[in-house]
Amino acid sequence: MTYSPSLVRLRRGKSRGFSLIEMLLVLSIMISLSAGAMFGLGSLLRSTNFNHSVGLLGLAIEQSQNYARAHNTHVWVALRKVPQGLELASFYSLTGSKEDFSDQSTPRPLHPLSKATIYQGIDILGTFPGFTPGTNSRMLEEQQAGLKWTRAGQVVEYKWILRFSPDSSVVVEPEGTALSSSVYLAMAPAGVDSSMVSARGVLLVIPGLGGNTHINRAQIVARPASAR
Repeated sequence: MTYSPSLVRLRRGKSRGFSLIEMLLVLSIMISLSAGAMFGLGSLLRSTNFNHSVGLLGLAIEQSQNYARAHNTHVWVALRKVPQGLELASFYSLTGSKEDFSDQSTPRPLHPLSKATIYQGIDILGTFPGFTPGTNSRMLEEQQAGLKWTRAGQVVEYKWILRFSPDSSVVVEPEGTALSSSVYLAMAPAGVDSSMVSARGVLLVIPGLGGNTHINRAQIVARPASAR
């Protein structure tokens, strides 16, 4: 049996494989696409974890406010930065007096309301770009004189502190004026660049004298006070 030259060329063309250069080119494209996909997935997971942690943090703060009202006592919500994120501890007054915060007697007249909890991936901020609280409102900022507490033989200090009164009013400790409006807690994903805070951060709104703790996205609230 004989084959025509054109048929032989056709069959040889069908059996031709990829060259080394072509394979390397395809491989480099696949690696680039995989790297981009992994970066996007990692960013999405961090954003999801941050949103979840902020939601749980807001719920814990609201529960502390409800406890103060339901048990006719004062409750302190104390926050501090830790490597994993933001730690929250809450305490209530054994005597029902707001003066228990500054009472250093032993044992202290404060009692833990809940076990200290770490909310991962959160960085607490003292300010928020382009946002100024309105009348009778303020930002929750780091204080020089915090709340020191001995836990498992180790002294820890909380520098961001709220106090809820039996009437649900909220105060930023050390002793401040009860606010009829809100306290704003500014947060961003841990490790986020400062230039991205306004785009990726949130404000946790903690209302005084009633209302529910809720989250405002930066795009909604980060605007000059004159525009509000």
